[in-house]
Amino acid sequence: MELWRAVLVWVAVLQSVVATKVLFLGPVSSRSHKNFYMGIVNALADDDIQVTMVSSFKPSKVRENVREVVLTGVELTDIFPNMFTSRTMSGPLTVMKVMPGLCADALGKEEVQHLLKEDFDLVFLSVFMSDCFLSIVYQLKVPLIYVSPGGLMVQLPLIIGNPRFPSYDASAVLGFQHPMTFMQRTISTLTHVAMDFFFFYFFSPRMEAECRRRGLCPDNMPSFWEISSNASLVLINGVQTIDYPARPYVPAVIHCGGIHLRPSQPLSQEQTYNN
Repeated sequence: MELWRAVLVWVAVLQSVVATKVLFLGPVSSRSHKNFYMGIVNALADDDIQVTMVSSFKPSKVRENVREVVLTGVELTDIFPNMFTSRTMSGPLTVMKVMPGLCADALGKEEVQHLLKEDFDLVFLSVFMSDCFLSIVYQLKVPLIYVSPGGLMVQLPLIIGNPRFPSYDASAVLGFQHPMTFMQRTISTLTHVAMDFFFFYFFSPRMEAECRRRGLCPDNMPSFWEISSNASLVLINGVQTIDYPARPYVPAVIHCGGIHLRPSQPLSQEQTYNN
């Protein structure tokens, strides 16, 4: 844990500015995503950094140096089916359809807009369906760090300048095993091209257009792509040493897999007996 604290202290002093107040934006996510985010939040709080966490889930406990802003009506569980019982693509397609409006709903909340009146030294932003919150980053004029609950999701390699080799490293959604056949390599490459096209020419523009239509993005604000390209770091929920196949990473990609884990506690005699 001391290693992670050292990493996050270094993150918090980006550009020779000591970050004493940090804003962590994870507005639209699942509970498992928040579990990972809270590992980072708690590590920062342990080093006496004041953290304001924005999410759609109530805190499990109150802790020093952490203020949580809970948003209602923007939970993914309301629109996303149980993936263990649903075998169709209706869930992901529904999310893609409603997400521009859902993100704008979260951004337009009074408690979120009120944060613009405060001073922050650094913003952490969830990469998961939260593009419209780049408006907050732009208006606060502070360094940006992306946080990914998974690996380098669709847009992150291009944002941070990390090389990609889809013919060698297939997307997890395809389920291909390494090494891939020629046909699988072809499918993987075409899938990456299609996903990039969908995100950069359909999904992100729709989210930006909705943000501007509602007046939540200032008229003089640059494009989402321009703002996101200025991100200083990307923190991902992964462990580089167990990547398979091995992948290249630029120094701006920081692996934080397991940062939310805590030492296990021994079972009581009753729990041991029942198991």
